[in-house]
Amino acid sequence: VEVVDELSCFDISVASFALSKRGYRDPKLYSAFAQRLTKNYEEVPIINVGLILNAFSTVAHCDPELFHALSRTMLLAPPENCRPSDIALMLNACARCNYRKPRLFQVLSTRIIDSVDQFTCSDVTNCVHAFAKLDTFDHRVLHRLGVRAADLLSEFEGYELILVLHSFAKLRFGQGPMYECLFAELEARVLRGDDLNSR
Repeated sequence: VEVVDELSCFDISVASFALSKRGYRDPKLYSAFAQRLTKNYEEVPIINVGLILNAFSTVAHCDPELFHALSRTMLLAPPENCRPSDIALMLNACARCNYRKPRLFQVLSTRIIDSVDQFTCSDVTNCVHAFAKLDTFDHRVLHRLGVRAADLLSEFEGYELILVLHSFAKLRFGQGPMYECLFAELEARVLRGDDLNSR
């Protein structure tokens, strides 16, 4: 904790990610990280914003001031500098910490629509799950995510496929053909004896 002020924002992003992956929870350390990042949010590269917030949310350290500061970084960043994974991780962190900011969601929704064709299965899963968990409905975004999910159907992990289906159902979104497509893939995997819980 004593040396946090000597670390760069990049150093903190790497440290918080690594520690969260190991399940390390130290409220004092994460609070020190959060204070440093909040104070110097303009120094945080856009590619690290989602990573940082996801790391904090993974260990249930939900700091509203940190979310507010780094959401400004996301809002101010040129769209071309924001990768699909950045959007998905940011939404995932917001959902985990129940952070709601309409303007942020509006911007992220636009960026999803603009870049959804580049989304991976993980990106689609994180976004749909986040919308469901926060009970946020945007027909245009969900439609595009549903189309992308259908495009990537065979590439989903079993647990991702289940989570996408559950999230769409929770939002009461989707037409018959979309569900038929997703359920058909799920049924095929069950009949093959696939492990649907593997990660």
